Amino acid sequence: MCLADAFPAEVAGSVAAVLSALEACSDLRRLYSPNSSFPELASGYVGSHKVVAGPCVQGQRLVLPYRIYKGWPSPESVSLEGSDLDVAACLMTRYADGFIRQAWLPVLLRSTAPWTVPYVVALLGEYVVQIIQEIAETWRGWADDDERARLVAEFTANNAPYAALMRMRSVTYWDIYYRREVTRWRDYPAAEAFTHMNHWACTQSGQA
Repeated sequence: MCLADAFPAEVAGSVAAVLSALEACSDLRRLYSPNSSFPELASGYVGSHKVVAGPCVQGQRLVLPYRIYKGWPSPESVSLEGSDLDVAACLMTRYADGFIRQAWLPVLLRSTAPWTVPYVVALLGEYVVQIIQEIAETWRGWADDDERARLVAEFTANNAPYAALMRMRSVTYWDIYYRREVTRWRDYPAAEAFTHMNHWACTQSGQA
């Protein structure tokens, strides 16, 4: 897949800038088998052919990369700002190392760019409970009229199948990895996060 498909056209300049910076950075790829090989980012392609089901943001269908294998360990390790930093954070939350995904998550949780929301929601459909907990705890502190809550509400309302898919994946990971520790789904942090999403979507539509 081409990374241009992972972001709206309005930030094409930022995507190009981040790709250029990635080409010059240290290669942090972790190859999981001796025969693993991945296309170079210089050509605009990510390391995995898998993608996350495409959500729609402001009328544009996005195709999120499943995993990438080159990048920076934290926001502090780069000199980026504005939409360039947001683009980098989106990509780094698709990185193969969960610690790096978590290190970049706060950038997205602070952002008011609507195209960052699906990257946060995608993390809810994964298995790293520490990341899911951070999202749930951050969202817990947002008022219904917070601009970021409004963006999550709009995304949820416009992408019900995508949100349902992420919830289904989250339930599956909870059942496999965490059910012995957290016996009830409603007590798992992802359940709280999806409750926030649905509440904000209903509030915005006047149904709450």
